[in-house]
Amino acid sequence: MDPQTAIDLFNAAVRARCPRDRQASYTERQTAIAYVAKTQPELHKSYLAATNPGARAERLIQEKYV
Repeated sequence: MDPQTAIDLFNAAVRARCPRDRQASYTERQTAIAYVAKTQPELHKSYLAATNPGARAERLIQEKYV
């Protein structure tokens, strides 16, 4: 997946879980991120890889999603 596409899709999924009538609080945003990461692990993995370039980050991501 294209890195920018992964970032855009993940952010859209998080926004979909946040309140639409006001800005989400820190806790609400963190809850939305955790929900998306748990329910869409491949998208989360792609997002992490896109936002954390480098061999060390790639190794840590692979270890998390074994």
